[in-house]
This record gives sequence, structure tokens and C-alpha cells, in this order.
Amino acid sequence: MDKLVTTFGSVLDAFIAPRVAQSDIQKVRSRSLVGFLLANSFNTVVIFIGLSLFYPFTTAGKQLTTLTMSVTGLSLIVALLLVRYTRRHDVAAHLLIVSIYIPIVLGACVTGGMSGPVVFLLVWLPIVAGFLFNWQMGLGWLAIAVLTAVGFYMVADSDLQLESVVPAANMVPLRFTLLATSLIGIGGLIIGYTLINRHVVDEITGERRKYERLANFDALTSLPNRMHFHRTLARTIEQAKRAEDRVGLLVMDLNKFKSINDTYGHSVGDELLHHMASRLMERVRGTDFVARLSGDEFVVIMEHVAKPQDVANKARSLIKIVEQPYGLSVGTLELRVSVGGAVYPDQEVDEAALFSRADLAMFYAKQHCLGFYMDMLPPQGEGYLRQLKAATSRQSA
Repeated sequence: MDKLVTTFGSVLDAFIAPRVAQSDIQKVRSRSLVGFLLANSFNTVVIFIGLSLFYPFTTAGKQLTTLTMSVTGLSLIVALLLVRYTRRHDVAAHLLIVSIYIPIVLGACVTGGMSGPVVFLLVWLPIVAGFLFNWQMGLGWLAIAVLTAVGFYMVADSDLQLESVVPAANMVPLRFTLLATSLIGIGGLIIGYTLINRHVVDEITGERRKYERLANFDALTSLPNRMHFHRTLARTIEQAKRAEDRVGLLVMDLNKFKSINDTYGHSVGDELLHHMASRLMERVRGTDFVARLSGDEFVVIMEHVAKPQDVANKARSLIKIVEQPYGLSVGTLELRVSVGGAVYPDQEVDEAALFSRADLAMFYAKQHCLGFYMDMLPPQGEGYLRQLKAATSRQSA
């Protein structure tokens, strides 16, 4: 079904000017307009063939039918061209309704006027106009339809007689045919609108998901980005606070990653980061959260930590898997990482402080080639100040 909806929408879009910027409502209207134009073009051909084959007209009736169908076909072609190459969709909509109005009026004239089977089709004018644009346009064409019906009523009430070009014996099947086609048309209108609306909704949903993903996930590794990480960490700490639980945080940074980019190029560096992210995701628990903060900086949030030592064990496990050789397009490469850890509420009791503590621990581990470091002293303790001095000295170097 989804494939059918997509194909249906693509066919309609092929008739719409690609350079025209459209809102969601305009997309529905434009596609509906094209759908009506194509359906009425098909309907015109079918009616012309059907009338020619099954309803014996007089010579004048055949000429009138040919002229009517020619004018209708020309109106539809011009309307399709307007939709395809201009912004004048309102004019195209009026041409569409004119292509319906002319056959109805002429058909009523040659099938007995008010006593014939065609006049009731005037109800299509306000329906199509209101559906394609708005109720004001619908009311305008409703007024025209009412005036036309009143005109036929006045003709029927006068001495002027409208001669039918259809034999009396064919009036009943003609009435039945028009009624059946009208019901089919209403059904087609409902189905077409549903398909068009669904296609537009699917497009909007897809675009929204794409933008949400761009806003929350890293394009290279498909991991959550910095903004997503900070929201998740704050939410996780809040949940742990209510449950009196522990949260572990690991900040991981690659050592001398810049030299890899400088030596092999950024494409190899990106390839390495992609493989590293995959290894991290394979090693963490299902409840853990992994994100990429920047070029070579990653974080892991651990929920439901029983004791701080579990965070240290996880860090060493990740270091072991991350530092295994990578088979890349330029050959086998190895890298080294530095990891800093912190535990809520043992070291810090809010999201910003916990991240700062783990980040400073990572700087300390990198400066002293420790691989992993986690200061177990409480907030603002001596160890915290030592890490801050180490990070400051590193950044100023």
C-alpha cells in the first residue's frame, strides 16, 4: 500500500512545477487539482467514446458532442500546462470546473433540459471548487450552478422546448449511466483525497524525522550528539535521584587522533571513528547510552550502577576493545584512548558538575598516560582541585 501511495504521489508531482515552493496545504490542493485534471481528461475520453458508440445522435448532435469534447479537452490541457509551468493554480482550477460545466450545460440542452438526466450533475461544480481551494470559491460556483438550474427551469416553464438528440429509448440507460458514474466519481474523489493526503502526511513525517535525527544524532557514527547527551544525562540523574540509584559517566578521548588525520587524511579518520563507534555499541549494556560529543570525544552513561568499581571495570573493558587494531582501507591502524569517570551521587550531584568531573578526569588520565582515571573523592575535594590544575596546565601548554 505504501508503495502504491508513493507511486501515486510521484505521478501527480510530475505534473506540478518543481520550482514552486508549497506549504503542506498547497501540496494537497495542487495534487488534488492534478488528480482531478487527469481524471476528468480520462472521463472526457471515455464519455466521448461511449456516446459515439452507444448513443445514436443526429448529425447535429454528433457535431455538438465533438465540439463540446474538443473545448473540454483544450481546457484540461491548458490547465495542466498552467500547473506544470506557472503558479496560477487558481486559473487552472477554474478551467477544470469550466471543463465540467460546459459539457453539463450542453448535455442538458440536448437531453431535454430540466426533464433530462444531466442537470443534476451541476452539483459537482461547488463540490470540486470547494475541495480544490476554499469555501468561497465553492460558494461562487454554487451560485453559478443555481443560476444555471434556474435558467433551465425558466426554459422548461416557457414555450421554448429543448429537443433531445438522444432517442427516448436510451434515456433510462443514460440516466442510470450518469448516476453510476457520479457515484463512482464521488468514491474516486474520496479515495484520491485519502491517497494524496496520506502521501503528504508521510512526506511531512519523513521530513520531521530527518530534521529530528539531524538535530539529535551524529551523521558520521549515527550516535547521539552533544545536545542529545546532555538532555539524556540530566534526565537519567533525575530518575536516579528519585530511585536513590547510581549513575556512572565515562568521557573518552582518542590520543593523537589529529596525527591520523594529518597522515592518512580525514576520510581514514572518519572510517576509524565509525568502526570505533560500532565497537562501543557492541560492548555496552542495553541500558547504557553512548554519544559522540565532538571529533574524537565520546561519552557513555551507565544506569543502575551498583558500586563505583563497576564504572572502572566498564572503562577498562571499553579501552581493551577500542584499542584493538583496526583493519581500514589504508591498512591496519592502532589507537590509544584516555577515559575519565565519575559517579552520581558519590562525586557530584548534578549533570553539569558530573560531566565536568569526568571530563577533568579524562584530561588527567591523558596527561599522565593512565588510560583510565576516576577521582573517588567527594565534590570539591582535594582530588577535584588536582584534576582541575592538571587540565588547566594541559590546556595552557
